[in-house]
Amino acid sequence: MKTRYKKRRYLSVKILVIVVGLTGLFVLYRGFNPAKEYVTEFIATQQDALFKNETSDLRQNWRAALVDVNQPVEIAVYNKKTGTTSKLTMHANTAFKTASIVKVSILGNLLRQHAENGTSLSPYEDELAKAMITNSDNDAATALLEAQGTYAAPDTLFDKLGMHDSQMDTDAWGFSTTSALDQVTLLKNIFYKSNVFTAGTQEYMQQLMNEVAVDQSWGVTAGVGSDGQIQLKNGWLDDEDGSWIINSIGHVSTNNTDYVIAVLTEENDTESDGISLIEQLSKATYQTLNKS
Repeated sequence: MKTRYKKRRYLSVKILVIVVGLTGLFVLYRGFNPAKEYVTEFIATQQDALFKNETSDLRQNWRAALVDVNQPVEIAVYNKKTGTTSKLTMHANTAFKTASIVKVSILGNLLRQHAENGTSLSPYEDELAKAMITNSDNDAATALLEAQGTYAAPDTLFDKLGMHDSQMDTDAWGFSTTSALDQVTLLKNIFYKSNVFTAGTQEYMQQLMNEVAVDQSWGVTAGVGSDGQIQLKNGWLDDEDGSWIINSIGHVSTNNTDYVIAVLTEENDTESDGISLIEQLSKATYQTLNKS
């Protein structure tokens, strides 16, 4: 009897093993495709390499443009096509002063306030906003800050967008501080998906940045091909030491690429020196990213 029990038990176990084995093979057959898994992993690896090469190429070309530069410069770019953000900082230990590029944040916060309150810009605010962005009118910027209650009002927008390097100067808004990455974050929320700006807010800001006066359309426009669509805002201000703060932020889209860019510079000997420096970096960026 014991012998039969053992044989029966052995047979039962053997059958169970066979059933489990066949079930496992069936699952593998139905749910696992080695070739498909390999291709997926290969594509992911190739994409990672592409993104790393993009940043490497940008930094190499930026450094080439900055080879003889010994002043604070920072550039950041977000390429929507690849989802890659690249940045380079040269000779900078502190945040950069905004000059007039802060006017985009002033407008953005005003529009955010109206959206949250369910209100619209008054005709007077609309007039001020257009003057502030398209002609860089300083009095208009001051008036719109006062309409928001305080010079520090855009700090709320910075917090909501995660612009941790940005802060308003409550005595002189042109000396507010920021970083190139923070400005790219702002631009991404204006030109791409945003959880802070409504579609109407985005459209309004895009339209004004598309209508900047011709004599102020320098900077990140440089080198862009004839098929390019550009929206921008520039900033220029003589600093307290007599040097120049020159900044340029914007959005560039062509048949082959779509990106936002921010270039911040300080300690320029002249205004034209700062503009020339930014335009060298703009050309290098466009040539690197505008590939089919």
